[in-house]
Amino acid sequence: MDDLQTIEYWARTGNEILAKVKASGKQDDVMAASCMLLQRLVNSGNTLRVLNDYAKHEWSADGASVLRTAYDAMLQALYILTAEQQDRARRFLDFGVVEQVKLIHVFDKKRTKASQRIAASSRRATVDPALEVEFQRVCAKYGYNAKDPPRNLPKHWYRGSLYDVAVKVGYDTEYELLQKQLSGIVHSSVFGIAGVSCYGDHNVMQLYWLFAFRVLDKMLGYVGTGVTETEKFLLKMSRRNIFDGHS
Repeated sequence: MDDLQTIEYWARTGNEILAKVKASGKQDDVMAASCMLLQRLVNSGNTLRVLNDYAKHEWSADGASVLRTAYDAMLQALYILTAEQQDRARRFLDFGVVEQVKLIHVFDKKRTKASQRIAASSRRATVDPALEVEFQRVCAKYGYNAKDPPRNLPKHWYRGSLYDVAVKVGYDTEYELLQKQLSGIVHSSVFGIAGVSCYGDHNVMQLYWLFAFRVLDKMLGYVGTGVTETEKFLLKMSRRNIFDGHS
């Protein structure tokens, strides 16, 4: 198969696996959280495909930036699906309340015309009390101090850093190399810009599908759905550290 046929092959098989996951009918916090993160991956993949098929410019840096987003979503999804699934999924979903409170705090500083309008909105009388109840609940559940300034609240729903998440899901050595490269590109460092060429064209699409299949693999295991020999082969391939090769 050539590069285009390979991408089509992974895409077709990935969609078939996703259909199996959805057909399981399982609905709980784990599925809600992992489906949100998987959708983030799917959207990233769609963007990469548009770049690959239609971009007339040199798009390696943009592709790598999208891949960095997909990699982050993948690690979080794997973390939820690897252990303590219910607790981790609920923590992921609950953290949205903390993020809302942090954003409102920024608006309430009223340093721009837009934030002044939002801070003075009549909807605040309805929204704020309900949000405060939820915020108190989340803080009590996870040991956050609701009286702390918002800047002292955790930055992430997971404990530690994204590297710690990578360690927990078994991709720490991959993360150390890949994250260094992709973050350099995202932040437009000299190192990142100079090394961007390896993330163009079909290569970035192949990496994306490997990451997506890792999440699909864990979701299949969670819902208890069987796979075909072809699916089994691709899922096994996706689990390997990308720097160990896939030939």
